[in-house]
Amino acid sequence: MGTSNEEERLLTASTPGVYQSPPRWMWYQLTILAVGAFLVFTAFSGVQNLESTLTFPKGVSGTTAIGILYGVFSGVSLLGPSIVGIFGAKNCLVAQTLFLGLFVAATWIPRPYTLYVAGALAGIGAPAFWVAQGVYVAWLAAEHAAVVPGTAATAVVGTMQGAFFGGFQLCQISGNLISSFVLHQGHTKSTDVPSSTKRLLFLVYIGCAGLAVVLMVVCLRRIRNKRQGAMTIQAEVMPEPESAWTMFVRTLALLVQPRSLLLLPLFFASGFQASFAYADLTAVVSKSIGEYNIGFVMCCYGACDALGSVALGRVSDRLGRAPLLVLGWAAQAAVLLTLLLWDVPSGSYVVLFVLAGLFGIGDAVSQVMISSLCSVCFEDNNTKPAFALFRCCQSLATAIFFFLGTSVSLQHWKTIITLASLSVGTLGYFLARALFRFDPPKPRHV
Repeated sequence: MGTSNEEERLLTASTPGVYQSPPRWMWYQLTILAVGAFLVFTAFSGVQNLESTLTFPKGVSGTTAIGILYGVFSGVSLLGPSIVGIFGAKNCLVAQTLFLGLFVAATWIPRPYTLYVAGALAGIGAPAFWVAQGVYVAWLAAEHAAVVPGTAATAVVGTMQGAFFGGFQLCQISGNLISSFVLHQGHTKSTDVPSSTKRLLFLVYIGCAGLAVVLMVVCLRRIRNKRQGAMTIQAEVMPEPESAWTMFVRTLALLVQPRSLLLLPLFFASGFQASFAYADLTAVVSKSIGEYNIGFVMCCYGACDALGSVALGRVSDRLGRAPLLVLGWAAQAAVLLTLLLWDVPSGSYVVLFVLAGLFGIGDAVSQVMISSLCSVCFEDNNTKPAFALFRCCQSLATAIFFFLGTSVSLQHWKTIITLASLSVGTLGYFLARALFRFDPPKPRHV
């Protein structure tokens, strides 16, 4: 009976003019993946934004722990495809979800041998997690295309990735809302968070991470390709991962190309501005309106980032990437110059919400436009090394800023470095665009 149904389904899918809706399990699995990522990153993003302001025992630093995480991420970023090839997509997704949960728990009761080790584990699992996420969504798209006639897997994977990241981006809002509501309940005149309030906050975060692990383990299917057609389509969407050494050599070869050198400042700027938002902007918020309001301000940042990410992809099709990169530079430059030239006074609620919103819009431009640039600036066979180079530079820049800390004197120099890298990177893009004639304006037909 099972074989007969399978043959009938394939025959129907291959018959011209006959449409068969895809099985619900594909979208169910995508939902499980998105909800699991949303839950664990709700916990992680909330904790990450508090690392520079929470009180830690002597000899332990939250910003150092985040720096270790991103530093290890940068060091092993080229190993992601190989790790997924060895352990499988589901195992990598489950492992990193568990590592992030351990990092959240270690932040609650911080010790150097727990917090720093947990940060290193999360850094090791991060590149494999994102490679596995891409492989898993590509598999779902291939399965979808195999049963729906006239549907290309390359088209479906974009829709599925958009659905995944649309839900995933909301974690910045949810994580910060949780922290703000809980911290407000225990708000006192003291700058230190009461232990009972801190315990409640971390129990909520650990609960989110634990639920994510359970969902990934129990509900997420392992990848199984039994039909040659689906395997062929998946190979077109997500080719077999190269060895770490091959990827390393190809990335080094790409690094010395003139167009790569011109875009490197933009790659580093993406990491600098992300670290600045999570560590330095939150420190400014804490100083001006209190630690318990960090989450609310960063919700504004996350909302503008999420909405901007969704809208900018469509706008870039009409206007091109160049105007949007200028918009992103202007938004973030306005914020950085404001913080550089003006000491935000106490009680500046409106100003901080506006600054956070502008910085979120700039981050949306950075993430969406730079990722798409890696596809259009380089030849097809160099796309994967370009993405690897971008992620490596981004995570390295983020780690450097977190290691530097958040003292007032360092904030001044970090603001200057971020502004300079954004400016040089934007100019480098326009110079590379003029010299190598990529990324032409796209005409629109009405």
